[in-house]
Amino acid sequence: MAKASQASAAAGLVALLEDDFSVANLSDPACPWATGYPWGQTLGNDPYYYTSYNKAFQTSCSKGGVNHVYASSGTLKLTFKHEPGNYEVWSWPGNVWTKTCNPYAFTSAMLFSKQAFLYGQFEICCKIPFSGTKLFPAFWLWAGDPYREIDIFEFEDPATPNNLLTNIHIDKGLDFGRTHYDPGKSGPLNDYGDKLQLPDVSGFHVYAMQWRPNSVTWLVDGVPVRILAGHSPPREMNLIINLATAWWRPPPSVNDLPAAMEIDYVNVYRITDPEFLFHWGNAGDGKIALWNLNVSDRLIPGRFSGGSRTQLLALANNGWAHVMRWDGSSWQWMWGNNGANKIALWMMKPSDRFFAGDFNGDGRDEILAIADNGWAHLMRWDGSSWQW
Repeated sequence: MAKASQASAAAGLVALLEDDFSVANLSDPACPWATGYPWGQTLGNDPYYYTSYNKAFQTSCSKGGVNHVYASSGTLKLTFKHEPGNYEVWSWPGNVWTKTCNPYAFTSAMLFSKQAFLYGQFEICCKIPFSGTKLFPAFWLWAGDPYREIDIFEFEDPATPNNLLTNIHIDKGLDFGRTHYDPGKSGPLNDYGDKLQLPDVSGFHVYAMQWRPNSVTWLVDGVPVRILAGHSPPREMNLIINLATAWWRPPPSVNDLPAAMEIDYVNVYRITDPEFLFHWGNAGDGKIALWNLNVSDRLIPGRFSGGSRTQLLALANNGWAHVMRWDGSSWQWMWGNNGANKIALWMMKPSDRFFAGDFNGDGRDEILAIADNGWAHLMRWDGSSWQW
């Protein structure tokens, strides 16, 4: 059992994955980790190659040595080496799957969780090589289509030791609390990054992140160091641990290699405390369905169509009125008066009062309108329009 499980259980967390790397089981099909991406061992433009821990596969290319090293102390070392060779790369030119042997000067190691997670606490106890300056160690959550990523930590600043980088990268169609992907708002990623100078990362430290529906909190040794609200990815992701080198920088000196990120344990927990989950957001664009919001608008909920669902009647001071319904993922327009300043026979005024209720007991709410000049009307929705 991983070393932090008792303390985390006391904090009201439910274990989903615990690995203290005391058993060399990466070749076991029951192991929670793969040692490569689902599409192969490289992202394609990287100057290094992630070798597979299990060498029992057929290839005409180089297989590389052991980059996932189980130490006698009960830790796992992800090891970056100068190990030139022609390694197997998968590609799909013209939608035809091919394998080629491509040259790489360096090899390294990664862990990719076979399980995908939605919300929870993710923690790793590890040592960062070179205080985070010469290599690019990372502990992160990722998924594509639509793209989303939470970097629990990255260290890649060549000039500043102990410089912790935390990020969220998210497709615009998922941002701002949208749980239902909106391709119409998709586009370049929204990026939310921050850096924090730590005193020292050469020894073992616990880096953690709490991913909730409305917020993401980063912690170092149990102390919160950053909270970001409103941009939490609302879909599941896989957990990745890797030791890389920044492709946009010169390669590391072979005199510094081999080098390793040493991992004591990794834990993943479900957070049991409740947090309100966004179902929809308008990203501040001033609209609900086709309705342009104004501060003076009156919004009246009611079960105008009957049944168990409530609709929304919106009234503006300039004579416009709309009825809208929620379809489970977004708001839909049902009816509008095109600015005619009327509901059925009722001429609208800013001082009018409106009350929704099932006044005749038929299971549908009617609207009672009362004017300050003594007039009153009762109106019902017939499924397509309002009737006096």
